[in-house]
Amino acid sequence: MDASKLLSASASASASSMKLASSFSKKQYLDVIRPSMPENFSGLDMVDHKEMINVMKRIKLFLLSLPKELYEAKDIFNKSLSQAYDMHIYVCDQFVEDESSLRAVSSQASATEALSKIKKQRLKNIGENDSHLSPKQHQNSSKTEVK
Repeated sequence: MDASKLLSASASASASSMKLASSFSKKQYLDVIRPSMPENFSGLDMVDHKEMINVMKRIKLFLLSLPKELYEAKDIFNKSLSQAYDMHIYVCDQFVEDESSLRAVSSQASATEALSKIKKQRLKNIGENDSHLSPKQHQNSSKTEVK
C-alpha cells in the first residue's frame, strides 16, 4: 500500500507539473519553454521518471496478480498514472497540436497520438481496469496482456 501511495504521489506530481505548464500562453511555451528543452527531451531522461518506469516494469507481473486486499491501492495508482498522461496529452494538444514529440521528431505521429499510445500500453501492461478480477482471472488475462 505504501508503494502505491508513493507511485501515486509521483504520478500526481507529474500531473501537477503538466498543469502548471499548461498555464503559460502558447507564445511563452513555444518561445521560451519548448526551446529550453534539450533535443529529443523525454521524461525518460529524468531520474525519477526513469526509475518509476523501471519499477513498473519490474513489478508488472505482481500488479497483474495482486491479492484482493490491494485492488483499491492499485486503482488509486492507475488513476493517478492515467491523470498524469492525460495532463501531458492536454499540454501537447494545447501547445504543439499536430507536431511530433521532442523524443520522436522523425515520427509521423503527433505528440498527442504518441502519448495516447504509450498511455494505453503502460496501463494495459499493469492491468488498468482489472481490479475487479479474481486472482485466477488476473493470471489468465495477464497471459495475453503482458508484453
